[in-house]
Amino acid sequence: MRHDRSVPTIKEAGEDHEQDYDNRFGSGKLKRAKNIKRKMKEHKAIAESSFKKDARINIRLSSRDLRSLQARALKEGIPYQTLVSRPKWRPPSSAGEASIV
Repeated sequence: MRHDRSVPTIKEAGEDHEQDYDNRFGSGKLKRAKNIKRKMKEHKAIAESSFKKDARINIRLSSRDLRSLQARALKEGIPYQTLVSRPKWRPPSSAGEASIV
């Protein structure tokens, strides 16, 4: 059974998230960390190592799975290869649709 529900795109979800931070920072609810330079350097190193794509794979998928991936990627406005390379992508279940956890 398929459920049709409105799923925000990555871009829309990010914009809402940014707006929330802007509002909270502007109202004084968020403060900068005292050791901001060290924290930024640590987070930058973590991000660089996390998103480094240094390996290639070749896989075989059913046509149905590939179409499902491509449809989901189209909804989100991203290439299907990007969708697959996300850490929490799950192939279609017996219920029918691929999902991002």
